[in-house]
Formats: sequence, C-alpha cells, structure tokens
Amino acid sequence: MGGDAPTYERPATPDKLATDIRMPGAWINDLYAWANQFENNARNIQQEHEVAASAQGTSAAPSGSGGMQAPQRKFPSPGKYEGGVSNPAITFLTQCNNYFATEGRDWPLSYRIRWALQFCEGKAGTWAELQIRQMNNEQDELGDLPPELSSWNCFQEFFKTQWWDPGDIINA
Repeated sequence: MGGDAPTYERPATPDKLATDIRMPGAWINDLYAWANQFENNARNIQQEHEVAASAQGTSAAPSGSGGMQAPQRKFPSPGKYEGGVSNPAITFLTQCNNYFATEGRDWPLSYRIRWALQFCEGKAGTWAELQIRQMNNEQDELGDLPPELSSWNCFQEFFKTQWWDPGDIINA
C-alpha cells in the first residue's frame, strides 16, 4: 500500500495461573481494543492510498473490497502434449505462445522453454527429458546453451523439426 505497516504492541497473554477472575475479561477487552486500533489504522492507510491514487490519476481498489485489489485473471495453461504430429504440435505451440503473451511476458527465454517442456508426456515426454538434460549438462565454456535451446524462437523451430509433419513444413 505504500508505507510501512503500523506496529502495535499486542496485549499480553493472560497468565494461566492467575487467580483473579477479572483477568481474562480484561485481556479480551484489551485484545478487542488492539484489533480495533489495527482495523482503524488499516482503514486510514487505505484512504491515504485512495487519495494518492486519485491525485496521480490512477484508480485505487474499490472501497467495497476491504482494501484488497481484485484478483488478477489467470489464463489457462496449455494442455499436455503427447507427441502428436502436425495439428497437436501446432496447437501446443500456439497455446504456449498465447500463455506467454498473457501471463509470461517477463519470463526469461530459457524459463519459457523449461516451462513448455514440463507439459510434454508420452513420446514427447521422453524427448522433453532429453532437452532438459541437455539444458542442464551441455552448456559451453561461457555457460551458453545449445543454439536450439537458447531462445524461445530457436526452440520453436527445433520443436517443429521434431513434431510437425514434414509435408506441412515444405508446403509452408
């Protein structure tokens, strides 16, 4: 929200051995007062945030949301890819690219490749495992990955050579 969270001293826990019958009631009252103070301070911080946001021309969280921002929409992950040739491969890469455009825009390129390989099963799973091993073990002296695993675009071309119908590639 913008500043440090307020800190308050929590009421001391009542002594279990206290013989004064009024002690637990007083502790509960102190606990309620502490909770009310926290809630009031949280409300004040929210109001300050809304004022600052309106001064900057941005919108703050709706007041009915209890200070919480609306949850971000989550885009579905691609389906599992089992190694089908042509259309299943095209669909898988399209779904991966769509996910990156919505959820993974800031992901490093090698992370994108590793993420996509996790969705491979069956014949494609065996192939994916080999690619992951290669990413882990076959880096050059500078720590660079093999060219086909160095960027998402190179990986897509490599993926196409493995899983697209050669006739489709020639026709394209």
